[in-house]
Amino acid sequence: MLQAVGVTVRAIAVAVAVAVAVDFAVDVAVGVKTTLAAVAVLVSILMQDLDPQLQNGFTRTPTHDISQSIETTDSYTRSVFHFYSKGIKCEGWKYTPTNLDPNFRETIAVMGHGFGCQRDIGLDIHADGLAKAGITSLTFDYRNFGGSDGEPRNLIAPTRQVEDWISAVEYARTSGYKNTVAIGTSYAGGHVLVAASKQMNASCVISQVPFIGGPEAMRKNVGSRGVLGVLRILHVYLKDSLHSVLGWNAVGMKITADKSLGEFGYMELGPSQLENYYWNHPKVRLGGWENMSPGRGLLDVLAYKPIEHISKYETPTLIVAMKDDSICSLEDIELAAKKCGDACTLLVRDGDHFTVFDPMHFEALMEQYVEFIYKHCV
Repeated sequence: MLQAVGVTVRAIAVAVAVAVAVDFAVDVAVGVKTTLAAVAVLVSILMQDLDPQLQNGFTRTPTHDISQSIETTDSYTRSVFHFYSKGIKCEGWKYTPTNLDPNFRETIAVMGHGFGCQRDIGLDIHADGLAKAGITSLTFDYRNFGGSDGEPRNLIAPTRQVEDWISAVEYARTSGYKNTVAIGTSYAGGHVLVAASKQMNASCVISQVPFIGGPEAMRKNVGSRGVLGVLRILHVYLKDSLHSVLGWNAVGMKITADKSLGEFGYMELGPSQLENYYWNHPKVRLGGWENMSPGRGLLDVLAYKPIEHISKYETPTLIVAMKDDSICSLEDIELAAKKCGDACTLLVRDGDHFTVFDPMHFEALMEQYVEFIYKHCV
């Protein structure tokens, strides 16, 4: 009997959480909304211990000594720049080559990072490679990440990130450069394909190991979690949505989790994959980056399928796939390349998802990128 009552209470709690999370009470009397808010507090307490792996949100930390500083190497001079996306100030780095190739004087590359990442986590490898080829580049942080403004921190919102791409490329285009190259990796590899199908005014696109939300990706993501995993996702989403309505601190889960230890997260990876994910992370990360993302973005992430947004595709695009990629499968990427039609060139190489950041393979990749840029953007 007590067990049945407990289940009923949980069911009521979830129902109330849903109502509050989506703010169904917008047009309801103030008294009713106050009652709902009070009940929501109780719901939060009832749900508090359902998942011990949930994490509290964090506050952005000042890192201007890192982000604002000018850095000079043999290949480039790095300086900070800012632009606005939907009224929110975003930050990035500009890499000016020490030896600018006259052929690329009017060309600039724009780069954003993949799932849950920001510009100080490995994008300097690509910027350095481009600088050595005499090409200027920009790397930027999405809203809510790194040096960019926006709360809560580390909110993964794919639609907003596509908007950030469009704004960043527009900033580059209006900064004195005739030709713009959008280079996205993994999650951002899907973003640039979506943005190019919309309003992004890029001369050409390079999409590395893109997430495109194909059937293989959905099978792996949902199928591997099982019923319990899906319920945990729903719980995190409801709890953080509730906190959002009430103005409380964000509640989230790990961006990357070790599935060999039974951890729960947005991306559940094996030990070797985690090692590859973290090897190029700096010791001090912009904005105090932590391995967590608020749960309110979960349903948007699960519903995001870039392949469904690719239409009327005309931008010259190089899509790079790896034969042994277990995160963004070759089968799904081939579907995206086919949908992009004649505008797309598919390059398939040996390697896994993280090969595009491997110094042993990157030089060969960069040679093909520069050749592609020269062909389509000069």
